[in-house]
Amino acid sequence: MPTSARRRTVPRKLSSKKSSAADTGDAEADPSAPADRSRKTSGRPGPKAMLEELIEQGFFSESRNIAAIIDHVQRKRGYRYQTGDLAPTLARLLREGKLDRDRDEKGQYQYHRPT
Repeated sequence: MPTSARRRTVPRKLSSKKSSAADTGDAEADPSAPADRSRKTSGRPGPKAMLEELIEQGFFSESRNIAAIIDHVQRKRGYRYQTGDLAPTLARLLREGKLDRDRDEKGQYQYHRPT
């Protein structure tokens, strides 16, 4: 077969299958498409919201270490947080002056309300 007779396959660009109302001339978009494409939330409050709620309720009137905080939230509130979720938030609340901390005899931080 001569080289001029062979067809060379060239990959085609994939066209976008999205069609907007402006492209089609329709005044309405697809009615079955959701209007708001934001993420679904799990209902679990973020670490900062949870810790601020505990501060407001007086949980930090006594000194608590991070393990006690995680245990309390899991047992009494039903939410699971890991140390890596709460540690940066505790540091932020510390810098904001909403919490204070001291080390115990084991060298662990004990968080409490500032006096």
